[in-house]
Amino acid sequence: MRCFTLGIALALLATSAVASDGIIEINSICALQTGCFSGDVSGYPVTIRNPGSYRLTSDLARSGLLGGIDPSTILIIANDVTLDFAGFTMSCRPLLGTCSGLARGIDTTSGFERTTVKNGAIVGMPAAGMVLGDGSIVRNMRVIGSGRSGIAVGVGSLVSDNVALDNSDAGILAGGTSGYRGNVLIGNGTTVGGFAVNLGGNLCGTNTSCP
Repeated sequence: MRCFTLGIALALLATSAVASDGIIEINSICALQTGCFSGDVSGYPVTIRNPGSYRLTSDLARSGLLGGIDPSTILIIANDVTLDFAGFTMSCRPLLGTCSGLARGIDTTSGFERTTVKNGAIVGMPAAGMVLGDGSIVRNMRVIGSGRSGIAVGVGSLVSDNVALDNSDAGILAGGTSGYRGNVLIGNGTTVGGFAVNLGGNLCGTNTSCP
């Protein structure tokens, strides 16, 4: 009995952990079974309620058909959050057909700002790949096959070194005084929406002249 109890404790510790560098970890087991940290509960969305640095330690794969009220995969309700995908992928993998509904990959509640998302992929979300507030940074992400825009950010944001591929609406949708550079934008409904400034080095379809 003692060994069994110890095994459970170690398993729970492994699913919800703070790394030695102080970064809070998120993975599929804690997302579905225990909640990944204080203020989060089991099931989606994984809800980030405090500023700080967070890192994926596994893929996050949604399965089945997502209904109209299904939650996003990660919901951010705090300022000054950094989310490092660390090379992992967030995806919707339906059992039948294609994913449907209003779920976004990453969503920030209105009014929260200065989110950084980097180093991974978001694939097949039924709505937008990500929707972030003002003053946000998105870099080194691949956002593919979203039902709406791939990368959406508020004013004063920077979107750099990403791939936005086959999203139904804009590859990048950005508020005024935002900039984008070094991105590959192919097969999207529209290449760039909003009022972002082209800072150079972008590839839009087969044309290096982006909006």
